[in-house]
Amino acid sequence: AGFFWEAHELWEALWHGLERRGPTARFLQGAIQSAAAQLKILQGMPRGREILWSRADGLFRDLLAHGHEVMAGVDLRGWRGDLAAWFEGEGAEFPSLRRRLVP
Repeated sequence: AGFFWEAHELWEALWHGLERRGPTARFLQGAIQSAAAQLKILQGMPRGREILWSRADGLFRDLLAHGHEVMAGVDLRGWRGDLAAWFEGEGAEFPSLRRRLVP
């Protein structure tokens, strides 16, 4: 918990490896933006947080609208809901992906 920059960097390398195309790449882009949004909170930049979370949420919603319920072993609908609740101030800690892994 709390390694938002490191997560961003790792996911970005994977995203580039996928040539930034396709559903998995869009999922990673949303994950990257959600981690970056958290960094903006820690940096005291609420507008940056709003912009990045809005973009991430748009990517996640689009994936869900096209039937991508599980992405890279993650329950996307559940994680997106956790993130949305957290960004709206309903959670004390940033939502963990571990909680939403699909066996």
